[in-house]
Amino acid sequence: MRLSKLDRILSAERDLQPLVSKARDLGALSQLVQRFLSADLASQARVVNLREGEVVLSAAHSAAAAKLRLLAPSLCRFLSNQRWQVSSVVVRVQPNASRSAAAAPQKTAQLSTPTIDTLRQVALVLGASLFVALCAHITVPLLPLTPVPLTVQNLAVLLVGLMLGSRRGFAALVVYLVEGMSGLPVFSPMGPGGIAQLFGVTGGFLLAYPLVAFVAGYLFEHSSRTFARAALAGIAAEAVLFAGGLGWLYIFTHSLAKAAYLGLYWFLAAEVIKVMLAAGIAVRWRRTQ
Repeated sequence: MRLSKLDRILSAERDLQPLVSKARDLGALSQLVQRFLSADLASQARVVNLREGEVVLSAAHSAAAAKLRLLAPSLCRFLSNQRWQVSSVVVRVQPNASRSAAAAPQKTAQLSTPTIDTLRQVALVLGASLFVALCAHITVPLLPLTPVPLTVQNLAVLLVGLMLGSRRGFAALVVYLVEGMSGLPVFSPMGPGGIAQLFGVTGGFLLAYPLVAFVAGYLFEHSSRTFARAALAGIAAEAVLFAGGLGWLYIFTHSLAKAAYLGLYWFLAAEVIKVMLAAGIAVRWRRTQ
């Protein structure tokens, strides 16, 4: 009786060995096929059978099946080089068969692509704010003529607006102001730093920066990407900048003439150069995108 049960167990194992061997072969073959195909096509196909040198693939839809049939000769050669005896590849359309295998990669792609794009946008905004902070430290004091220093910072703001566009440029300069108000050393070293700098003589210029970047970016992205258009966008942005700066100085001096003397006349030539330089760099950079 015991021998009879043992014989039946051994017989069942012998019957299962071909199935186990075929499953192992299908698994190894599937890995090779997935490696050969592109990620998008691999998610739409799977190996369903291997018989007498013929590989049977299932495709999620007719478009994927057509691509697989075009790749069939190359796939045969690839598998032959991997020491598989494959003479042909048969492709069948079975939507339900590959849907479950394709669902997970597609879901991952849908989740990861927006995430990567968001991280890229955040990195650009933060990088732009740091670029403005770096340029803020390139400063030439003009005392005793005016307490407002000559700085490369305005050039950086124009570049951020023209190159990143209105929304990202605006966001970058808002982040810059938040960094400065929190005590980070991002403002010009000529001032007290921190939130106190926003209430000093240059506070009007600083508070106008987000709007300056927005105007430059908005006008440039809604026009032909030429040097003249970039220069006009820069001039309009500079008008916004000096409107904010001179308006703030007027609060201190109660005189438009005095405000213009302190915050405009000494900077006209330098600002023209900054606008031209920013326009040239922005146009060249946009053309490479």
